[in-house]
Amino acid sequence: MNAIIKLIRKTLQYFLLGISYCCIRNKIKWVFGCHTGFMDNPKYLMLQRVSLYPCTCYWISSSKEDVIKVQKIGLKAYHKNSILGIYHCLTAGVYIYSHDLYDINKWLSGGAKRICLWHGVGIKKIGGKTLSKHSYGQYPDIFLSTSPFMTTHFKYYLHLPDTTNIIESMYPRCEILLYPNHKLIDHIKKYEGENMMNFVNRLKTYNKVYLYMPTWRDDKRDFISYSEIDFEQLNQILEQQNSLFILKLHPNTNLTIQAITQYNNIHILQKSIDIYPILPFTDVLITDYSSIYYDYLLLNKDVILFLFDFDNYLKNCRELAYDFNQYTTFGKKVYCFSDLLALIKQKNEKSKKCNDLKKIFWANNKNAFSLISEIQKTS
Repeated sequence: MNAIIKLIRKTLQYFLLGISYCCIRNKIKWVFGCHTGFMDNPKYLMLQRVSLYPCTCYWISSSKEDVIKVQKIGLKAYHKNSILGIYHCLTAGVYIYSHDLYDINKWLSGGAKRICLWHGVGIKKIGGKTLSKHSYGQYPDIFLSTSPFMTTHFKYYLHLPDTTNIIESMYPRCEILLYPNHKLIDHIKKYEGENMMNFVNRLKTYNKVYLYMPTWRDDKRDFISYSEIDFEQLNQILEQQNSLFILKLHPNTNLTIQAITQYNNIHILQKSIDIYPILPFTDVLITDYSSIYYDYLLLNKDVILFLFDFDNYLKNCRELAYDFNQYTTFGKKVYCFSDLLALIKQKNEKSKKCNDLKKIFWANNKNAFSLISEIQKTS
């Protein structure tokens, strides 16, 4: 019975896809989406395009809460299965997404230009059989890269054909890291809300702010416990230094960490929060194998790589496409909690310049407006 239901559902989906190819599409109308919520590159490209064409940008989501959130800040947003959501998906000339067409509605995308902005640079092996065809056998018309090095990486691991138009430009989400302070504050007040503004003001009261952003583990192990972080000891040091330790888990991480909330100088951010407006107000990033490492380079601030499960991660989670040490030359590496705590205790010396790494991963400084212009030329 389940097999029959799946067959019927799949048949209906392809029937809808076929109908969508018959729809008249408006090249000026763009729909945006991201499966993790109102964030990442689609969010920031939408915010830039809204300033140019306010009536032709629509956020499409499978989350009612996400839709309400976007509508509250004055932008057009609809649920993917609502009447208006379906209408805009069927009539939009351009689909802007982070991962694949599931971010919006792939079964209504026939005939639209497909623009994949992706969601991170780095050295992990990505893609595979399920991603190589980017949904129902169709590749994106345009794919966003950030440098020649990353273009080669994306083409190989995502099996992008030579016909794919690969545009090299700054990630829209990373432009906010380069904003002057007043522009960043204006953005937070306009788009992020009072809670984030209050949190940013709180960060300013500390001598130093550490941000711990570990990537998720495919083996789903409790890596926080495995790291042997003694949060009570850590909190004591932080109190003495008037420092704050922020923990922000990856959206795919599912761990119970409620016990940590008892500590005054340790703060847990919701996994769904957009971290990019907050990054400039932190002083030190603590991470591991996450692509946030390469984004943080743009801030020219200190980084600590906490690699307590290095061998296990490579064996049971993700393989790397390139040598880890060669492409993580900026920052300090530690392999156990005692060494991490020792770094926090001491007065950190500034890490050496990261210009070499930035040239590899961020070789193009074109902004979102240039990207919008490039997309319009091909639409």
